[in-house]
Amino acid sequence: MVAPFRYRHPHRGEAGFTLIEILVVLAVFGMLSLVLWSGLGAGVQGWSTGERLAADTREMRGMETILRAEIERAEKAGRGEGVFQGRPDVVAFVAWMPEAAGYHSAVRVGIGVDKRGVLVVRWVPTVRTGCQPEAGPPRQEDLARGVQRIRFSYYGTTGGTSEWVERWDRRELPLLVRVQIVFADTRRSWPDIVIRPILAGQAE
Repeated sequence: MVAPFRYRHPHRGEAGFTLIEILVVLAVFGMLSLVLWSGLGAGVQGWSTGERLAADTREMRGMETILRAEIERAEKAGRGEGVFQGRPDVVAFVAWMPEAAGYHSAVRVGIGVDKRGVLVVRWVPTVRTGCQPEAGPPRQEDLARGVQRIRFSYYGTTGGTSEWVERWDRRELPLLVRVQIVFADTRRSWPDIVIRPILAGQAE
């Protein structure tokens, strides 16, 4: 005997998603996306901060290198008045600056902070004999930006006593020069720089 034909619904007995389950899945994906993008944003921000710190450190290391190179090459006094003149906010002196092909020229150097808050070094060719005027236009290089103030102090011996002073206008070079730099952004800082002119303390 042939069994009677029975119609089966094509979806009967198969598992399916209810509306609530779909909403739960969408909510979970939404939270995962939020966490992912938050982490990505924090990573990008951290990378940018690290890049800024690295660039800032490179700038200040370059600043210190140039300050040391210039002040270390300061010349002793020649005929007439001294060639090293120091104040709390600016220092000026004669030094030898390297040029192309290994030659050197005497220059009058000035270091200080300008009205823009930029630490600059300026120099102009000069002649040590005292009978010829300074020649050539001044040149300038920016060393660091965002500087609130700079403070120079000078260590030397007077009357048998060695001490730090705020001004230096003697014929001999100071034994040490200390440079303190304060930035407008309090998050930026750099240790005090202490520099010894190479010719300091040498006999005439």
